[in-house]
Amino acid sequence: MPPNPKLIKADVAAEYARKFPKAATQTLARMAYRDNPSLWKNLDSCRHVFRYLRGALGEKKRGYAAKRGLTRKIEVPGDPFGRIPVPIVDTWHTVSFRGPMNALVLCDLHIPYHNARFIDTAIKQGKQYGCDFILLNGDVMDCYAASRWQTDPRKRNFRRERDKTHEFLAYVRGQFPRARIVYKMGNHEERYESYMMCKAPELLDMPEFDFSRLLHFEELGIECVRDRMPIKLGKLHVVHGHEYTFAISNPVNPARGMFLRGKVNALCGHFHRSSSHSEKSMDDKVVTCWSVGAGCQMHPDYMPLNSWNLGMARVEVSCNGAFRVNNLRYVDGEMYE
Repeated sequence: MPPNPKLIKADVAAEYARKFPKAATQTLARMAYRDNPSLWKNLDSCRHVFRYLRGALGEKKRGYAAKRGLTRKIEVPGDPFGRIPVPIVDTWHTVSFRGPMNALVLCDLHIPYHNARFIDTAIKQGKQYGCDFILLNGDVMDCYAASRWQTDPRKRNFRRERDKTHEFLAYVRGQFPRARIVYKMGNHEERYESYMMCKAPELLDMPEFDFSRLLHFEELGIECVRDRMPIKLGKLHVVHGHEYTFAISNPVNPARGMFLRGKVNALCGHFHRSSSHSEKSMDDKVVTCWSVGAGCQMHPDYMPLNSWNLGMARVEVSCNGAFRVNNLRYVDGEMYE
């Protein structure tokens, strides 16, 4: 009697569920489907088997999965049996930097699809202004090769991207040997960790594969801000722009979208457009938001026609946290406010 295909699928899925009890169902399905493509019609049918095993399809199946030890186990510190609920410590927080400082803010370079002339001018401007704080505010590295979107296989070269980004970071450190350099991860850097979660979850917790290790942050004296944590330069809030669950709406411009979401003095990148928006409250408090231009190529394959512009920002912060923002556009080789 030939073996039952359903039982074969269940046995294969059960092996993965036991081996990686804490992995997400989608991650397990990707791993099993990748290793055994002939068993399932598609990824969704594979995921359905894992959902059945984990009891996500009803009370009866939840009991079946629990008896077979296939449910995801979450270890609770403080009680070996998991009977006493212990509050989970939330490590997410705002990363604050105090003044005085003279900060150069660069966003959306998308290396290796960057604009070299703009970067050269921006670095020269930063040195001319005497900047002692460099904020690389997300999407510095494009991570094209790790993208989940359909990409041109001729351009998929992760090592080249990594090498070019490291070369840029070493160049910045050389130009600003005493400056504090902070690298905030944007949605494009998050492509790397998403790729690792889907393709190589077994390697994800190894320090050698950490994004900061790949780019030698420690050797270059660069600080990394991750997990979508916002930054404060004095009293100015800074985000990349992708941190909200839904995109910042921009009915007029990105800065107004940032204002509608944040309701505080804030600066962001992500939208590749220079803009500003101010409003005054009833008690005469003025709130202003800015979006900063990009440092990448202006006509990529996926959006050759757009409203982007090249730009950078300089933020002066005093000892009491007061700040001044110069949101600069790059036009014909020159920076303009």
